[in-house]
Amino acid sequence: MIEIKEFIKNNKGKSLKLVIDEGRSKKALKSGKIIDYYPNIFTILVDEKLLSFSYSDVLIKKIIFVK
Repeated sequence: MIEIKEFIKNNKGKSLKLVIDEGRSKKALKSGKIIDYYPNIFTILVDEKLLSFSYSDVLIKKIIFVK
């Protein structure tokens, strides 16, 4: 979990590509920017929408950062 928090912290403000699991076997490839991070969640701006995710969402691969 520490590695995930460090990754988020180091990439704040940078544009990243990510795969978001939308449920029912649906995945979406999006571009977004990490806006801010907090002790339990972080926020990403995707398609002019502000989305929030927990660090455990990255751990269980609900959101995957791609290079």
